Amino acid sequence: MQTFLKKFIFVPFQVKFDSQVLLNSKNIKTMTGLYQWLEFAEKSSDQPLKFVIKEHPSDPHKYTELYNKNPNIIFSNRDTKELIEKADAVITVNSSVGLEAILLHKRVIVLGEACYGIEGFCHPVKTEQRLSEVINQLSSWQLDIDLVENFLAYLTREYCVPTSWRNPDRKHIDSLRKKFKAI
Repeated sequence: MQTFLKKFIFVPFQVKFDSQVLLNSKNIKTMTGLYQWLEFAEKSSDQPLKFVIKEHPSDPHKYTELYNKNPNIIFSNRDTKELIEKADAVITVNSSVGLEAILLHKRVIVLGEACYGIEGFCHPVKTEQRLSEVINQLSSWQLDIDLVENFLAYLTREYCVPTSWRNPDRKHIDSLRKKFKAI
C-alpha cells in the first residue's frame, strides 16, 4: 500500500439506491451525505485523519466530483479485504462490509440500522458530532473478542441459513423450513 495509507479508516460506499440505505438509515440517505459526515469528522478531529473510501463495485454511479475534494478523504479500488485488514477501523452505514470487518476483529462504527450495530460490540452512531467523538476515542477502544465470537456463534447458529441459495442442499432446505415454522 502507498505510504498515505499507513493509518486510515476504511469507509465502503453502498449502491446509490440500496434499499438498506433508503429504508434502514434515518440520518444518511446518500453516499454524498456519508462523505459530508466524514468531512465533518475530519475537520473536527483532535488528530490527523485519513479516510479511504471504496465505491461499491456494483454501483454504476461514480462519485468523481468527490475524488479530489479533500486530500484526507481518498478513493481506492483496492481489494476490500485488504482495506479492512489494514484499516484502523471501518465506518459503514449498514453494509455487509461491516460484518466482514467484525469477522476480522476490526473496530466498526455503524451509522445506520444494521443487525450487528450493537453498543459494546460496535459503535452505533446517530449524529456527526458523535462520530467525531467516537473517532477521537478510537485509540482507547479495545474490541471485546469474546463478545464478537459469541455474536458470530449466534449468527451461525440462529440467524444464518447454511450453504448457498444458489445451490441449496438438504441442510439449507431444513434450516429454511425450521425458520419458516418458527414464524
